[in-house]
Amino acid sequence: WIWIRAFPNPAARAKALKGFYESAAWLSRRASANRTIRSSRDAILLKRHAGDLEGLQVPPLSRARRPSSLIECTRYFLKRGEDEGEVLGFIQAKALPLLKRLGAAPCLLLSRADVPNLYPRAPLRQSPVVVSLLRFSSIDAHRRHLLARKASREWAAVELELASRLKGPPESWRLQPMRRSAL
Repeated sequence: WIWIRAFPNPAARAKALKGFYESAAWLSRRASANRTIRSSRDAILLKRHAGDLEGLQVPPLSRARRPSSLIECTRYFLKRGEDEGEVLGFIQAKALPLLKRLGAAPCLLLSRADVPNLYPRAPLRQSPVVVSLLRFSSIDAHRRHLLARKASREWAAVELELASRLKGPPESWRLQPMRRSAL
């Protein structure tokens, strides 16, 4: 699974992680929980470049079902020496508007935050990366979008341009928000 958490600053992140990982609840369940996790070595601390986190609220405990929405999370790992600002600008100016025309609802555009890790027990990946989150109303809406994207010559050109700036192919996941997810 992929866990997306937001903190107002590095100190708040460190305080929250310390409070969680040193709590009696975690310590008593840590071994069984860790057996379900393939790896926790792929954590990235990100900062927002586009999209709005304001107004996102965790739904009440009484929410009975998961939302039907789907989030596509894509990570773009940049080649060494590639200008992060230029890649962000290209994605924001070319890729996101086209993806929107093809049926996606862009949520967030993020990149690696260059701040100190104040909770070193939770190591962070240091590779330059750009992450986009796209929202879809349903799995079917996402399937239609993927078909439109595959058929789009304009998208093929955008992918080619992006590929020239990346270490490898983008990594994408389809995420279904949990019932308490603000996304």
